[in-house]
Amino acid sequence: MEKMRLPKIDIGDDIASLQKKAIEDLRNDEEVYRVIHDDLHLSNSQVKESLATLLDYQDDVHYCANCPGYDLCAKTNPHFEMGLELDEGYLKRNYSPCRVVRKFEELEKRFFVRDFPVEWRDKDFRSIDKTAQRKQAIIEMMKICRTNSGDWVYLTGKNGSGKSYILAMFANTYSALHPGCAFCDTSALVDKLKDLQINSKNEFDERFKALCSCPLLVLDDFGNEFKTDFVFSSILFPILNARAKANLPTAFSSDFSLIEIESMYRLKVGAARARQLKDLILARCKVEFDVTGLPVY
Repeated sequence: MEKMRLPKIDIGDDIASLQKKAIEDLRNDEEVYRVIHDDLHLSNSQVKESLATLLDYQDDVHYCANCPGYDLCAKTNPHFEMGLELDEGYLKRNYSPCRVVRKFEELEKRFFVRDFPVEWRDKDFRSIDKTAQRKQAIIEMMKICRTNSGDWVYLTGKNGSGKSYILAMFANTYSALHPGCAFCDTSALVDKLKDLQINSKNEFDERFKALCSCPLLVLDDFGNEFKTDFVFSSILFPILNARAKANLPTAFSSDFSLIEIESMYRLKVGAARARQLKDLILARCKVEFDVTGLPVY
């Protein structure tokens, strides 16, 4: 049987052409070329020897420059960016947390409790549609951020009026200057502290102290918490009273006016202590803001 003769294929020219084009693409990529030329000072021979690594680095740079978002990262090493370093003349890869992760980590350090959606973390007051009442409330909150006055804020409004979102923007702005704040769902906070009081007294004391002394405390959905004498006497009023004495800013969002809050607590703890709670908040807030209006953002 006659042997089949395969045609000779000279791929050398094709490889050389592809290599030349790849190197030219690297040279025309300003950001990557700066690293190759200015930072690493690679010779032509080093570029050729490390071409695969350099092309992977270029792909990584371009992917991160057009980041699809933290939850959509499809890289082989999600949330890490590739770097380059020379080790005894050989080019090596290194990996470090990407800028999105670093930003998220920095934002997380601002709060020891953050009961609002993760997608709100990097937003600020500019994302809010400002009705007249909202604008007045935002002016007061910005004043607190600027002067660190220790004043309190009480936002009321219909369900869906954006009270929580507005206070989250306040907390984001304030915590950038004063890390270690707390944005708490009031019902969840009360339930957590009640559980710790029974099951972990040391942790209860630590959390209670932190809430009394943190730079900013936001009590979201205030008035919907389970109301008992214990909640009033051992959690809510002592925390608020301590913050008032220390002149620390505190903010509330609520479906209820302070008059309604007083009425609800009167049924559980008596008229005198219910009035004491309302007077404490009102003395620090000065004004209640009703932010009902257009969609908030």
